[in-house]
Amino acid sequence: MMTDTQTKIFSWNIQSSNSVGGSKFDESEFCRLFEASAFVCLQEIRQPVKHPGFRSFNNTRKTQKHGGVSILVRNDISKGVHQTKCSIEDVVICKLDKIFFNLPSDLFLINAYIKPAQTSCLTSESKGLDSLKDLDQLVNRLLGTGEVLLCGDYNARIGQEPDYIINDTDGSNSFIPISEDYIAQNLLPRNTQDMTSNTYKRPFLDMVINNRLHILNGRTLGDSYGELTCIQSAGASVVDYFIASQESSQYVAHMKVLPFTIFSDHKPLELTLNFGTPNNLNRTPKNINELYEKAPLRYKMNADYLKTLQQTMQNEDHSSRTCRILEKEYSNDKNGAYSLNNDITNHFRSIADSCLQKTKHAAKNKSQSLNKKPWFNTNVREAKQNLGKATRIVSEHPNSDYLRKHFYLVKKTYKRIKKLYRDRYFNQLNKDIESGNVLNWKQFKKLKDKKSERIKFDGHDLENFENFFRDLYSNTHGTITTEKKQEWKVKSKQLNEKFASSRPTGQEDIINLPISTLEIKSALSGLKKEKSTDCDSALIPLLRS
Repeated sequence: MMTDTQTKIFSWNIQSSNSVGGSKFDESEFCRLFEASAFVCLQEIRQPVKHPGFRSFNNTRKTQKHGGVSILVRNDISKGVHQTKCSIEDVVICKLDKIFFNLPSDLFLINAYIKPAQTSCLTSESKGLDSLKDLDQLVNRLLGTGEVLLCGDYNARIGQEPDYIINDTDGSNSFIPISEDYIAQNLLPRNTQDMTSNTYKRPFLDMVINNRLHILNGRTLGDSYGELTCIQSAGASVVDYFIASQESSQYVAHMKVLPFTIFSDHKPLELTLNFGTPNNLNRTPKNINELYEKAPLRYKMNADYLKTLQQTMQNEDHSSRTCRILEKEYSNDKNGAYSLNNDITNHFRSIADSCLQKTKHAAKNKSQSLNKKPWFNTNVREAKQNLGKATRIVSEHPNSDYLRKHFYLVKKTYKRIKKLYRDRYFNQLNKDIESGNVLNWKQFKKLKDKKSERIKFDGHDLENFENFFRDLYSNTHGTITTEKKQEWKVKSKQLNEKFASSRPTGQEDIINLPISTLEIKSALSGLKKEKSTDCDSALIPLLRS
């Protein structure tokens, strides 16, 4: 359990915020993994996310089909956290205020997702390399104003390559002409279970070494062996990292790679830091119902109830209590006003309880867990249990080719069965409503929620359309000067006046004359016989006849 002197940061590539059954954030098993953390850094969210009790900072792509990152900050500490502008794709930055968190300098939390090197997209690798170079420059700039802590999925496999300068020495003991106040990095060797490297190794390590950062995977308490963070059918790897600057690494208490789950190919990472929020901070409850007192019940009122209420108020017990309230002396301050208000409210509530009928509180709008969905039957539950078993086994033996392929086969089967019974349920519901067997709003709303995904208008194309015609008709043009354009307008106007004066009298009204029968026959004779009809369903041979 997190104390006031420790802060937990959670990092996870969730591979889309949605699943076959709906949003992953509606499943309690998914949310339970990160709800105890102060900061939740998510990658590949695809579309903006939010969660009760947290403030969200999102950076998603326009298409919302790939990538996207988010940082969720717990509400009680969100006042001390501010988003920093960043133009790099799939990177979001939050600044932790040094005064609020009682730190010597501001701390920048950077959540990043770098496109994989080997994908179907031809430009993916070059864009990933560009993102790493831009991130290198960004980190260098932020280190001038504070400390940095990076997390996320970098898709960089670096094997056992060191992330520091080997045989580095202090400036006073070095034969190289460097500053005397230069201090060498004395880091523990980094352990890892991933011995393979890819094309991102060099630029990723350049970013780490150039900015004197520390990779926490494989050299931190809780992850001494460098656990694998990603398990796919082709193999297992370490591509998810926590990276700290030289000063911020002193706050690190421990780091854990959490167990493999059914929600993603990546394992969640959890980092615990030895600093917390001020002790006098008034924490906002996660649930707003914990902050405010429950509203009193409402009472039904009509002519009969009004008479009953008047009779009850004249009762001896209630009358005597009214007199006691009137005779009681209350202090002329805020406490006295609160006390008077409570006494009067409780008095009227007790009278209403004894003679009026109450109405029930409206039901809370809680999202239904996956296991309680009407389409989640025995077959789907059994498939999910099999997937859970396969998940635990492959998590213990990630290097087994057979177990990895078996896991993804079971996962594919579970998704197929879940989609089958879900679609079957809603199709049957749709048939019942159309046939008139079922006609109630609850069933109709279920179907409406299922079909709530609409095709969104491509705003990017609309923006290009607007920019094109705005530039076309604007006075500023890339190849034509304003004076030249104005000269052409004058010549065009002169030509129009010249041709209008030379046109025969009455010729300008030809276009406004009614369409003649000869023109209609001429148009029909040009139509081809074996062609489809128009919306009037009139056959072409019929028209020509």
